[in-house]
This record gives sequence, C-alpha cells and structure tokens, in this order.
Amino acid sequence: MRVKKIFNFFPSTLYPLPSTLPYVWLAWKITFYKGNPTIQKFSVLTAIFAIAFGTASLLVTIGGIDGFHQEIKQRILGLSPHVFIRLRTDARNIEKDAGILTEALASQRNLHLSPFVISQVMVRTPSGTLGMVLKAVDPRREGEVTGLRRLIKKGDWFDQSKTSDFSAKGGSASGGRLQTSDLKSSIPIIIGTEAAINLGLTVGSKAALLTSSGSDSFLSLPQIRSAEVAGIFESGYYEYDSSLVYASLNDVERLWGAGNASANAIFWLGIKGDDPEKAGQVAREISKELSSLPQVRQVLAWGEMNRSLFSALKLEKLMLTLVISLIIFIASIAVASNLIMISAMKTKMIGSLRSMGASRGEVLCLMLAVGGLLGILGVAAGLALTCPIALILLKTHWIRMPPEIYMIDRLPFVLDFATTAAVCLFAWAVSVLASVLPAYKTARLDASQILRYG
Repeated sequence: MRVKKIFNFFPSTLYPLPSTLPYVWLAWKITFYKGNPTIQKFSVLTAIFAIAFGTASLLVTIGGIDGFHQEIKQRILGLSPHVFIRLRTDARNIEKDAGILTEALASQRNLHLSPFVISQVMVRTPSGTLGMVLKAVDPRREGEVTGLRRLIKKGDWFDQSKTSDFSAKGGSASGGRLQTSDLKSSIPIIIGTEAAINLGLTVGSKAALLTSSGSDSFLSLPQIRSAEVAGIFESGYYEYDSSLVYASLNDVERLWGAGNASANAIFWLGIKGDDPEKAGQVAREISKELSSLPQVRQVLAWGEMNRSLFSALKLEKLMLTLVISLIIFIASIAVASNLIMISAMKTKMIGSLRSMGASRGEVLCLMLAVGGLLGILGVAAGLALTCPIALILLKTHWIRMPPEIYMIDRLPFVLDFATTAAVCLFAWAVSVLASVLPAYKTARLDASQILRYG
C-alpha cells in the first residue's frame, strides 16, 4: 500500500484534520507531538521565535526606511516643481520667454508653469547673519506649481506681492526703469521657520539682504537691500526651512540691479504635472519638444535635481536590508538543526514509513513540510509581533531624529502589502531551503538498517 493512501485515511477525531494536506498534517504531528523530548520542544520554539524575530525586524526596518523615503519625497515636492527648465534669459525677458515656452507646451495637457530665479544671498539681522538661497517667484503662478501657499504659517506674503504686477516690460514694480524709491523701499520676503528662529525674525521684522555686485573684482562691495518679513513658512524639511528665502519676481532688479541680475542668478521655469513619479518621462518629452528653442538650456526632472540624495537613500535601504536579513539566515540554522534532531529521534518512524511503501521522495517531502511548517509559524508570529510595533510607530511617532542631520524631525512608518508579502515569502523560502540538506540526508536512510539496528 502506498503511503499517500495511508496519509489520507486517518480517523476524523484527530486534530488538525488531515484532509488534502497529508504531508503538512503529519509534519504537524511530528513537530508538536506531546511525547517529544523537552530538548526537541525547545528547539522547535527556538526556530519559530528566531524566524519571527527576523521577520519582524526586517519588516520594521523596511517600513521605517520606506516611510523616511516617502516623507522626504513629499516634503521636497511640497516646494519643488516636477520638471525644471533652465532658461537662457535675463531679468527683463524672463516673463516673455516663459510665455513663449507656455505657448510651445500648449499641446501638453494638465501642465502648470511658473518662472523663478535662484541666487545666493546673505541675510543679516542684529541676531546674526546667514548665507541663504533666494528664490524669486511669480506670486500669481507659484501656488499652481508648488505648495508654498499652504505652507505659510504666518503672514500674507502672496497678497502683498500681488499688489504689483510682473510684466514683460520690466522686472520692477514701476513697470520699467528702476526708480530711487524702489531701491529704498523694503522688499517683502518669506523665510523658513528654522532660519527665522536663528535670525530672531518674525512677521514685520526688518533684515538686510546682501547680494553680489556681479563684478569680477575682489574690491567690489556687495549690494545691500532692505527686506521686511511678510511671511514665515514651514515645510517640515530642515534644509528648506533653514536655508530658503522667497521674494517676488517683481523685486529681481531691486535685489541685484538692472545690469547685474543675469550674472548673479539662474533663471528657471518650473512645471507641475499630474504625477510626480512620471516627471522623468514628462521631462524627456518636453526636452524633445523644446530642443529647437534657443531659450531652453536644460530640462531636468525633480528626481535628477536630487539625484545624490536619493542615491544615498537607496544604498542605505539596500545595506540595512541585507544586514537585517542575516537574522533570518541565522534563524534558518535553527530550522536545519531541528530537522537533524527529528531525523535522529524519529528514526524508527521513518523506517516504518519506508517499510510501508513510502518512497525516498515522499520522505523528502515530509521533512521539507516540517521545515516549511516551522517557517509558516515563524512568519505568522513575526507578523503578530510587527503589528503592535507598527501601530505604536504610526500613532505616537515616538522615535525622534535630529532634523539638522536627517532633514526631518520624526521617523515615519509606511509598510504596504507588497513589501509585507515579499518579506514573508523570503523568510518562508529561507526556512524551506535550510531544510533541503537535512531532508535529503534523512530520505537516504536505509529502511532495513533502521529496523534492524534502530
């Protein structure tokens, strides 16, 4: 009689019921038989908890890393367009050139465009001096491309900056040539929360903006402009909150002077699409479409603008995953040792199965079922251990991080179904693979020798 028929013919009073999984049922009976020696019971529990600890550690680690990556990405996108077009233009012609590109991209649906200028300035107050990045934007369009408006916690910078229109006729509030009153009046700015704290600024405070004169001479003096804090923003991204200051495009010439703005700043056109994940594809399409225009110097996606950061984050995730995975590999040793112990202690049972007609392949499958069962129980225990940890991390955010190092002040946690399934499958597969060699050795035992010598 074949052993498959024997496996499927057990009284229904036994638990668990054998039904259609004879190998798993018999593996359960072998592993958790009440008469097993204490050392074997301890070995089984050790293997299960080792796999559980490894699975939970890997899930929590990946959830923390993925949450960190997503949080960094969201906070960068809060103040960043999806696509950047670097322009060959100057302060007087940026609006006109932006209009030309807008017409050229009319066929691209659901695209929002906003020109901006980037430069470096020094912000000086009685409390100190900071080197910062100045971003001059168009208040009428910036809200469509970035989330700057919703990130302003104090003040009404957008309302103040819209009182004067930025047109192609000129960059100043007077609509053309700079007037003396333009140079003397304060420039409304918004500043990040961290920079405001460091400089002792609040809404209505005055500060001095020091910009380069654009001269190559070492004897040239910086230009000094008065600025008034009209708003304070908080993005949650430390690098932005501590080093970024916003002004209106209306004030570009007032900041650098009519003849020096082009030499001291970089002119860009920011574009926002429907999906930031498709920004690379949109950038390539725009690059092909605008390649013939002389105003376009370079087209980059937001990921390319932050390539070094995301490359470092990917490497960090890879290394941590590999290191934590070693726990599961170590746990697989406990599974292999448990199978070796079963092989030694259940020798007579194996000999009886062989004498009843069980083939070596069926014995092999039985031992692999034991390893797979330990893996399933370990993975289930790991999931049970992960759930309360994940809930605590999601609800309390009790793990704090120094924002000046990690750019955010807390550790977020994100764990999706695909990642969870992949980790569980990996842990179970390692358990089964660790069972192959002991199962193979057990299947090769000679039944006659086992029954004769025990």
